[in-house]
Amino acid sequence: MRYRKTISNRLEKLERVREWLRPRLAVAGVDQASVRSIELATTEALANIIKHAYAGSDASVINITLTVDPALVRVAIRDFAEPFQPDPTKENLAPEPSPSGGLGMYIMRQAMDHVAYEQRSPTGTTLIMEHHRRPSTNAPDVQPDAP
Repeated sequence: MRYRKTISNRLEKLERVREWLRPRLAVAGVDQASVRSIELATTEALANIIKHAYAGSDASVINITLTVDPALVRVAIRDFAEPFQPDPTKENLAPEPSPSGGLGMYIMRQAMDHVAYEQRSPTGTTLIMEHHRRPSTNAPDVQPDAP
């Protein structure tokens, strides 16, 4: 299943995005721990885009695409700011906490199984985050038929 949402680049929209994600993930049978991880990573990504890429500009939007299939949940977030590419030498390092933050990308990488950035011309970046679905622990135990 594929869902799309467009939001303005305002921090107060983050709770609405979480409220949009939860029922779609629940209907698809995504376990609660995974839902929390996906919500966390998505919120961090959007906050980074709003705070850093758009830096307070009111005139821009962010497109979100949620794709859920039996093996994978993918969140693609497209902005229209200056293209962004993280420093690959710092990808797996835990950042030093600072008063200004700096933990968002680390949190996204810890919460999701795969995080990648694609630059768009002339402006914008698409952030792709993937979470591999775990087998459900809520499935009923099936007993083989007796002979």
